[in-house]
Amino acid sequence: MSVKLSDMITSLRSELESAVQEGEGKEIRFRLEDVEIETQVTFECSGDGKLNFWVLEAGGQAKRGTVQTLRLKLKPAAKEGAQEAVLLRSPEGRTVES
Repeated sequence: MSVKLSDMITSLRSELESAVQEGEGKEIRFRLEDVEIETQVTFECSGDGKLNFWVLEAGGQAKRGTVQTLRLKLKPAAKEGAQEAVLLRSPEGRTVES
């Protein structure tokens, strides 16, 4: 079984957003920096000439085409105007901006 590369990235974004929200108010928070992914993909060209990339799930096999290893390095960016500072709480309860 396989999923579209764009669907995988959408799912990853959602998971990262959930993890950041879950960290709100915690004693220790982590800065989200570069995200690196390595996955197996196959591609196919549709009748209209559109190239589709499919990410293979664990144990998945491509029906046709060549399986390639794809390495993505994503750099998360805040919405325009949003501050990217990460707030941490010290053991004394003080809020520290990093």
